[in-house]
Amino acid sequence: MTDWPEYESHKVVRATPIVRKDGGYIAVNNGSDPVPVALFVAPDGVEKRFETHEPGMMMRAQVGDYAVLYPDGFRSVCPRKAFEEGYRRK
Repeated sequence: MTDWPEYESHKVVRATPIVRKDGGYIAVNNGSDPVPVALFVAPDGVEKRFETHEPGMMMRAQVGDYAVLYPDGFRSVCPRKAFEEGYRRK
């Protein structure tokens, strides 16, 4: 994912906005409605699936939030407002 733009705060990460949320659906154990669990990004114009390392993060993420790739390979999602207030593009 070296084609992703770099951003920095007190650390440097690669990040790109989530452009779509859908795909495979799972039913939550409490019987609630199925929830979308697939996230997609398109930093180079080609849509690709993005998976996080954090349980539940894919369900909480929203289109427009940032998919974040840390230098050690950890994948996460940061809400758009928090990301844009905390990082600046290099």
